[in-house]
Amino acid sequence: MMETEKRISFSLISIQEEKFEISDTGNSTIKEVNVQYLVETEVHPVDGMIYVRTGIRYRREESIICECILGIRFAIKDFDTVITIDEDSKKINFTSNLMPTFLSITYGALRGALFERVKNTPLEAFPLPLMSMSELEINNHYRVVK
Repeated sequence: MMETEKRISFSLISIQEEKFEISDTGNSTIKEVNVQYLVETEVHPVDGMIYVRTGIRYRREESIICECILGIRFAIKDFDTVITIDEDSKKINFTSNLMPTFLSITYGALRGALFERVKNTPLEAFPLPLMSMSELEINNHYRVVK
């Protein structure tokens, strides 16, 4: 028996830089940074949208030396057939595996934004590394916004 693929239509509505801060690194040489990631997804069933937020924080010792957070809003056609929300168990169910695509788009945009912002600073030696989308998905925090 042959299975047919379900086509899901979505569009990228907006890209928003929520935060960018960099400490004055001056001409100092930075040899190592610790990296912390942020991944959050807001599901907006009334509007038929998903807002995916990814962020990065570079730390040196105990100090935050750079932080960048970027969010992308996606509209999903026929939202109710793609995503269901179980109010009792507070669980979000996807009928299709869209999140790796959304995470890939958002994380890629974050990599580009960060690259552009840290150019000509000591942090340009630390581009945001490639990351497995399944790794990001494990740390994704979901919430439903009504």
